[in-house]
Amino acid sequence: MAISNENKYLISSSWDHELRLWDIQSGVCAKRFVGHEKEVFSVAFSPDNRFILAAGSEKKVRLYNTLGEVKHNPEKTNHTEWISRVRFSPQKKNSSINPYFVTVGWDGWLKIWNTNFSPRFAFKAHENNINAVDISPLYGNLIATGGKDKKLYIWDVTDLKKPKYEFEAGATINSVAFHPILPWIAAATENGIRIWMMNENQKENQLLCNLDHTIEVSGHGKRRFGATSLAFSSNGEKLYGGFTDGVINVWEIIQKRD
Repeated sequence: MAISNENKYLISSSWDHELRLWDIQSGVCAKRFVGHEKEVFSVAFSPDNRFILAAGSEKKVRLYNTLGEVKHNPEKTNHTEWISRVRFSPQKKNSSINPYFVTVGWDGWLKIWNTNFSPRFAFKAHENNINAVDISPLYGNLIATGGKDKKLYIWDVTDLKKPKYEFEAGATINSVAFHPILPWIAAATENGIRIWMMNENQKENQLLCNLDHTIEVSGHGKRRFGATSLAFSSNGEKLYGGFTDGVINVWEIIQKRD
């Protein structure tokens, strides 16, 4: 699911092989995107809201316009396993980095594409499934990846020889998100949500907090649920986390002042 930058439309993807474009104000489905033969796991709006990326178990990515017309459907240079996430780079003025989009999949590969669908970089970033990817809105050159190997990597598109930052999540990572203002990276894992601070001095990278969701189960004590998704609010003042029991928790972020 993704929301357009002007907060007018929401695009959803589903195991029913369809995308649906929703008018947020009215709650009405404005357009159905049909044609996929298999499940669609991830969608993303382009920064100018003109195009939509979609991918899933077909192992390839499609580009649509907002009318639901397929504008690009490459047959080559795709993933060999399910594509789990797609993301566009942010539109940053005076940036020396040309716009791009990324795809990650169960084959462990991170692929970085030019907007004309020509491959820019492609390499095996993780040993196992990559479940999550995000691009920093603050630093458009930073890409976060995480998955089954319990590792969270931060890559710099200007130097992909090795991760710029590495974090041990301690559990399978299902979703990742950069804070929109602060140098923080968060991961939704099977053991809850973990948030780290990124620092140029690798030794000073630190785990800021663990956010767990537990409930009291009669006769069995407390039960902890895994986190499946997370998102920061656009102003960075709230963190939303979805958990395996269907609960969404909201945390308020309060910065300490000297």
